[in-house]
Amino acid sequence: SLKVVSENNYHITVKFLGNTDRRSCDTLISSLDSSPRPGRVDCAIKGLGCFPRIDDPSVIWAGMEYDLSLMEKIFLFAEGAAVAAGFPPERRRFVPHLTLARVRRDSAVSSDLKNYIKSSMETLYSRCVIDKLVLYESVLKKAGPEYTVFREWELL
Repeated sequence: SLKVVSENNYHITVKFLGNTDRRSCDTLISSLDSSPRPGRVDCAIKGLGCFPRIDDPSVIWAGMEYDLSLMEKIFLFAEGAAVAAGFPPERRRFVPHLTLARVRRDSAVSSDLKNYIKSSMETLYSRCVIDKLVLYESVLKKAGPEYTVFREWELL
């Protein structure tokens, strides 16, 4: 019932751009290049959860603990550059998370898995450092999305 994300595709989406032409992408890159870069952020991958809610999940994710002000600077770096490049501002609140699996359409998540997710809210899985922002090209394929690095910015 789950489509598990390959660990090679783990990432934290800061700004989703959707279908983007090359010119808009080049404008975004110029905007990011000219913006002051934020610093690195120490994170803990902790707890599990679901979108939109545990009783009817469509996405299963791992949560993150981090310095809120530092993570907000990364979001504002990406968001400010994207808006300056002509992309619409994000309407949803930025909630950093690591997507682990998507629930297949017309599938049910077992009560055992739901209970495991509920019991894992305080489980510490890993520690990491967010040290770069990456602009990916994502192409949806039958086996899942294929990500290609378009450009990277090291965080200070």
